[in-house]
This record gives sequence, structure tokens and C-alpha cells, in this order.
Amino acid sequence: MNSDVLHQEVVHRQVAGVAQALHQRTDQLAVVLARAITREVRLYRTAT
Repeated sequence: MNSDVLHQEVVHRQVAGVAQALHQRTDQLAVVLARAITREVRLYRTAT
């Protein structure tokens, strides 16, 4: 293998790792956002 192919493989693995981390973080943030929205809706309903 030449160095360009090796470099591409390394970059591909790094990008895949970043994508996986972002996906996991997005799942975590979705739960937090859903809870915050639910809480705000309850507060809004009790205030009106």
C-alpha cells in the first residue's frame, strides 16, 4: 500500500469516529431537549 491509501484509511477511521460520537451526543441531547420542552409546556399551561 502506498502512503496515500494509508492516509485515506486513517482519515476515514477518524471521520467515522467523529460521526459516531456526534450521533451518540445527538441522541443524548434529544432526550434533554424533549424533557425541557415538556417542562416548559407544563409551566406555560399552569401560567395561562
